[in-house]
Amino acid sequence: MRTSSFKFDYLVLGSGVAAATAAFAAREADPAGSICIVTEEALPTYSKPMLTKSPLRTFSVEKFMVYREEDFEKANIELFLDARVESMDTAAKTVKTRLGEIGYGKCIYALGAQNFIPPVKGIEDAKVVSIRTADDIYEMKRFAIDAKQAAVVGGGVIGLEAAFELSRYGLSVNVFETLPFLMPRLLDEGTANDIKDWIKSFDIYTGVNVAAIENGAEIVLQDGRKFPADFTVFACGVRANLQIAEN
Repeated sequence: MRTSSFKFDYLVLGSGVAAATAAFAAREADPAGSICIVTEEALPTYSKPMLTKSPLRTFSVEKFMVYREEDFEKANIELFLDARVESMDTAAKTVKTRLGEIGYGKCIYALGAQNFIPPVKGIEDAKVVSIRTADDIYEMKRFAIDAKQAAVVGGGVIGLEAAFELSRYGLSVNVFETLPFLMPRLLDEGTANDIKDWIKSFDIYTGVNVAAIENGAEIVLQDGRKFPADFTVFACGVRANLQIAEN
């Protein structure tokens, strides 16, 4: 494990498609410059939008790899995996990670987004997963193995895809959406309601708010209704991952 200090001409924070593309572009522009990608993930670049588009029973992130370690090696790009960025000093041009301090000449900030988890009473003690990485899908699969019922909070694309896969896995699934209809950023109300009527493999509740999770799993709505669940998937959108930059 690296625990000392390093310095690179170009430092790329993040390992998503945008980050990898930036690193390869830097290599093309500067064939001799030293380049490093730093990511908290254990894998290099894969397609995150595809994570919920694969049967849960046979899920493998290998099918969705965009760039592998050997691709970065061929381009002479250093890859620091499992190296979460802890802080950044733009004046000193250094970044502190779990593996040590890294200096840079130029830094590309491509940490992407992080999932938004609404403030729900009891969530700290609940069995929950929020899908953003391959590890999240593997965790959802582990939860599903011994489960009979699941709840999905969020009626967007990710939430519905997760609900479909969980129902195909054999679970009884309830989807809860705060807004009056599904996928409000993509669809008009009429089309959304047609899709809701078409879906038969799980139940959908729109215009509701999840107020609490009791007993580690049971969903409690703001109107008092309760729904049993063995675990909950949160798919409530994302927020820009700006914490490191802001601090």
